[in-house]
Amino acid sequence: MKKKVISVMMAAMLLVSLGGCGKEAQQQAEADGTVQKEASDEGTANGETGGSRICVETNEDLSNLAPSSVQNGGHFRCGSMFYEKLLDYDKDGNIIPSLATSYEVSDDLKLTLHIRENVKFHTGQTLSAKDVLFSLKLANDSANFSRNTKYMDLENAEMPDDYTLIIPLDQKTVFLVDDLAKVEIASEEAYQEDPEHLNNKEAGTGPYYVSDWQVGSSVTVRKFEEYWGDASQEQNVDEIEFKIISEGSQRTIALETGDVQVLYDVPKADITTLQDNTDIDIEGKETDGCYALYFNCTEGKPTSDVRVRQAIAYAIDTPAIAKTAYGDSGVAATTITNRTNIEWEESMGSLEPLYPYNVEKAKELLAEAGYPDGGLELTIITDSAKDGAKDAIQIIQNQLEQVGITLNVELQEGSVFNTAKFDENAWDLQYDFYGMVRTTLAFFNNQFDQRAGSRAFYRDEKMQSMIEEAIPEYDEQKVDALCEYFTEELPAYPMVDVITYYAYKKGIENFNIYTYNVMYPGEFTYTEEYNK
Repeated sequence: MKKKVISVMMAAMLLVSLGGCGKEAQQQAEADGTVQKEASDEGTANGETGGSRICVETNEDLSNLAPSSVQNGGHFRCGSMFYEKLLDYDKDGNIIPSLATSYEVSDDLKLTLHIRENVKFHTGQTLSAKDVLFSLKLANDSANFSRNTKYMDLENAEMPDDYTLIIPLDQKTVFLVDDLAKVEIASEEAYQEDPEHLNNKEAGTGPYYVSDWQVGSSVTVRKFEEYWGDASQEQNVDEIEFKIISEGSQRTIALETGDVQVLYDVPKADITTLQDNTDIDIEGKETDGCYALYFNCTEGKPTSDVRVRQAIAYAIDTPAIAKTAYGDSGVAATTITNRTNIEWEESMGSLEPLYPYNVEKAKELLAEAGYPDGGLELTIITDSAKDGAKDAIQIIQNQLEQVGITLNVELQEGSVFNTAKFDENAWDLQYDFYGMVRTTLAFFNNQFDQRAGSRAFYRDEKMQSMIEEAIPEYDEQKVDALCEYFTEELPAYPMVDVITYYAYKKGIENFNIYTYNVMYPGEFTYTEEYNK
């Protein structure tokens, strides 16, 4: 790979410094009539800085309101309204301060975090270092977030004052800033006082608080009047409703009829229709995500045999899946490296898939693995709400049948899938979306570092050693070596790089997509055309 100068990555490697009443009382005042609620007409936004309300479609609901517990589209999209992190990303992907005003790492690997003062939680408490430490410990106990804290010695952390937290680190890591921009910060007091530990009640510091959650239907957030940030930049509308619409055609109808003003999830079948609609703006963006086929590598599973994994990969025509199942919304993956990663080179796009379609090679490998006549019966699971996933699995099912593999398909609702994918007894194959921020190394760190739980239950001493050696300091040659070994071992098969389309009512401006493919409707501005 060609060497590139990456200022953001260098910032991580050099570890340089970055430079009331609460929501519950606010809600009570509204209930008592002492605070006048704004008009709740859907889609009204007046003037450049908005107005009362905007409705945004999302295809996935929240699983709960607890911090650093779940990683799915619903939580990323809605949760970013009410939970904040220590650091954050700007619209260009650069790290910026958030609840930490700055940080530094000493030569003896002690991380010092300087916590922002005068920040209110929606539940009324004031943010302090103890809340940050508590939130990091919560993340450390989470199956989804422990990878972001695994190198932090939280038990020996020190708080010299209310706004300084010092954490010993077990090792250097190029992912420090990304991890600090991932863990959600919540009030310790609110968490401990709630018998359900915030499963159905949030305690964040964001520009909006959850005012209503109709499970499976909608999540509504309202402007938090005591927000520490710049209201003119982040709170341009008083109320945002996220409407959960899982069926593709219904999303498009909702936008065209004005039931929603923004689509997170444009159905691939409706891209051209929406492009031709003069009342709607639509744009496609390359994302940091890819759809992949995960193989259950648990001992005793047929897919724990690398020959079976390779055979399945050879039996699948990924360009055909990208074209048929995703159309303009996806391109066949030709490498582990994603198009948004710093290692990406344009020439990679013209490469063949990692395992070019070869039915005879697939049959040969299956025979070597003890299945000369096929005869394998496997179960595949996926999230039924993911656009294109159902079509992709149907193609995979048909193609594997050609090599003697019977595939039992389970299309699961999002919350069911997000539980089942971590159950080694629930599947043999799993079709899922993953993201990796900035560098291909993030794929290995997030998905296959055994210290925080390896996706696909893949356990390999050589790969683990390679990951641990690569994490302290970025080295492109080590990333290359990981990619090469991973391609041979194949615990997961990257198949389709995603291009995501977003659509919104004409007249909305300052529409940006941030890291993890989230938008912030509170920063939208509006022209006169919006109110026509």
